Amino acid sequence: GILKPAERPAGARRTERGRAGMHSHLYFRIMEYVFDFASVLPPVLLAAVVYALARWLWLKRRGQSRNSWGNEGVRLLLVCWLVGLLNLVWMPGGFWISLWQAIRYGWPLELDVRWFQGSFSFTVSFPSLVWQALSGGSWQVLGNGMLYLPLGLLLPFVWNRVSWWRVTGLGLALSLVTELVQPVVGRSFDVDDLIANTLGTLVGYGLFAVVRIIMPRAVKWCRGVEEDRPAE
Repeated sequence: GILKPAERPAGARRTERGRAGMHSHLYFRIMEYVFDFASVLPPVLLAAVVYALARWLWLKRRGQSRNSWGNEGVRLLLVCWLVGLLNLVWMPGGFWISLWQAIRYGWPLELDVRWFQGSFSFTVSFPSLVWQALSGGSWQVLGNGMLYLPLGLLLPFVWNRVSWWRVTGLGLALSLVTELVQPVVGRSFDVDDLIANTLGTLVGYGLFAVVRIIMPRAVKWCRGVEEDRPAE
């Protein structure tokens, strides 16, 4: 029959507590990332509206027709991703959450910004950080990689003369710029973040290559003009 908790071996009870703790940790880590990304939705949505309006006015003024809806949608997603990225890594920690609380609840806007007091870390510990993440530890290194995955996935749709090394190089350059600015707002420059961002961009391009093989007509539509849209 099924043993009661008190009747189970001590090792089994410790294993169950460990599993419960791991599941709880996993849940809170996922919710933390969801909450972080949700906090930058206001500036992202504002940027989407501004970009869409500016794009429409620019095309109208030049007398040009728009690209396919797929291509225009990918451009919009890239803009939203870039605005979200810069808000996550350049704004003071907790800025948008504090701003939302100040607007919603009337709480005072309290920000601890330490200008030019950031730190620099040039110690490479990326392999151990990946192992820790896979073992149920901190997910920061995986989160930093996933943060740049959209760049490698979306950029080839709007950059026709593209290759894996060009996309990866752009991801490395953008990551370097964002990392160098972070100490200005009291954050830290971390070479492990640079590695994770670059690899995330490369993985994103790998996903694009897979999509290009599986759905070539859809990729052509997203990269081309309205006439290249796949038949419905």
